[in-house]
Parts: sequence; C-alpha cells; structure tokens
Amino acid sequence: PAPPVRANFSPDGRYLAIALWDGTVSLYRLPEGGVPVVYAAGAGGTTLPALSSDGRFVLPRGTSYRNGTRSTTQVYRTDTGRIAGPPLEPGGILLDASFSPDGTRVATASSAGRTIAERGRLLFEAEGKGGNVQVWDWKSGKRLVGPIPTPGEPRGLAFHPEGHILAVVCADYRVLLVDPRTG
Repeated sequence: PAPPVRANFSPDGRYLAIALWDGTVSLYRLPEGGVPVVYAAGAGGTTLPALSSDGRFVLPRGTSYRNGTRSTTQVYRTDTGRIAGPPLEPGGILLDASFSPDGTRVATASSAGRTIAERGRLLFEAEGKGGNVQVWDWKSGKRLVGPIPTPGEPRGLAFHPEGHILAVVCADYRVLLVDPRTG
C-alpha cells in the first residue's frame, strides 16, 4: 500500500521484513511451496526493521533521518505479528535498535531531543547531551545497561557476532565501542 524503503532478511532466510514509507513494517514468512504469511505491524512513522538472528522476532528500529519522530519500539513475533514484549521507551527520538546475537537483549540508540527541532539543536552535543545508548531485556522491558552517554547523537548500532562489543556510530563521525553487559 505504501512505497517500500528498506528490506531485511532473517539470517536463516525464512523471513523478510519490509519497512514502508507510511511507517508500517510488513513481515513475510517465505513459503516452502505455499502461500506466504503476511501482516503489517504499525510502527508509527518512518522506520527500519530489525530481525533477531533466529528470525523469530522483529522490531521497528527508528531511523536516523532528520524527520524521524518514533520514541518507542516493541518486539513482535514474525510468525503471527503479535506483540512479544512490552514497549521500550528510551526517552527521546529512537534512531536505531538492534537485537543481540543471542536474541535476549535489544540495544537502542536515541536522541536526547523529543522533537525534531530539539533534536536539531542537540545533534552534536557531547557527553550524552545529544543522545545515548541503552541495553534492554526486551521480554521484560527492563533496562539492563544505560543510558550510556555518547559523544554526539548516536546514529547506528551493531553487535559483534559474539555479542561482547556494541559499536555505536555517532553524528560527529566517531565510533564508540561499548561492552553491552557493563556499559
């Protein structure tokens, strides 16, 4: 119904998540000779999908685009589209999120700003004044680590395949390496 803007396959190739321009994420279980399961999860604005490494879960992860306004995220089951965990609220505009390799945690990167104008003023502020990173137990909604202040607004996240390092790309072009267990 709306133009697709991003796509992401699960590591096992069984699921495909498509972020649409209208802010929804459409999830597809690729058929094994049958008709795919299709549903849409409302994402509340432009977003990108993040899939767990086993392909069982997806979450809208926000966007670092200047017009993003998403302030929460929530994990959904890929097989049914049903909510799998409580909302995660990092306290500002959500810019990215990522599942840990074992799928038990979610890291979020968020601006300290709550509006687009406020975000613009804080973009390059140091010592966490521009934004932060948090690590969550997504099943309980409990924050495990953080907020971890970043040297400018955090723009993107990537877990090391073994899960012991979290790379954070910041608006001031720095890359912060964080131990996601301790911050």
